[in-house]
Amino acid sequence: MYMQESDKNGLWFDIGPNQCEAFWPTCEELFLVVRRRESQTISQRFHFNTNHTTVLRMEKGTALFVSVDGVGSDCPVVVTFSKYETGDAPIRLENGCDISLRFHQRNSSQVTVLAPQQSMLYTWDDPTLERELLWNIYGRKSKDFTAVINMDKRGSETVPLKSKDKKEKDENSRTDILIHWVCYKEKNQRVLLFTQSKPVANLFGKPKSCAHTEIIVSLESIGVSLNSLSGYIVNV
Repeated sequence: MYMQESDKNGLWFDIGPNQCEAFWPTCEELFLVVRRRESQTISQRFHFNTNHTTVLRMEKGTALFVSVDGVGSDCPVVVTFSKYETGDAPIRLENGCDISLRFHQRNSSQVTVLAPQQSMLYTWDDPTLERELLWNIYGRKSKDFTAVINMDKRGSETVPLKSKDKKEKDENSRTDILIHWVCYKEKNQRVLLFTQSKPVANLFGKPKSCAHTEIIVSLESIGVSLNSLSGYIVNV
């Protein structure tokens, strides 16, 4: 079921599996919300005035994939609701550090805390806001760091932490923590890994290279065929 968020009548439209229904907006604010027929849990709102995809949090830890297409064309705008599949989430966060990390979407007050040695799938708290993810050490009030989540990349941040001992006021009470981060693709899912181990960062940060030679061995005739990306080479 779906509803235009600003509909004063609160009118829900029912749409069944594999069905297509025409929808005419009743107000200028082009936002939709959805819920499952058997549930009262309402999703975050999302806009349908630009082309985009998003994953909506639903009841009991489930999710719904939404795709908006056709904006700016001569065709009608199409909003498609699909079952969540592996890889649909914008990012999987992996905290390989021994400290907790916090994350939040820019301009959103909602904060997600990820404990040490834990991972989670993350989607936007508000799909209508700027889709930029910020991170920091949990409890640190200084400037946040911008997370890279849409390309293969790696880097590191030196994060200063003050001592918890209030009696210590000199500079020696500050501890610097070096946190490495690596963004990479694992099958269909984009992953952002945080670690304090440089060898681990080096391992996951290695560029993925494809094979340049294909070898086919025939045991019956003891034949070997060599092929390259440019084509067939030789048959022995």
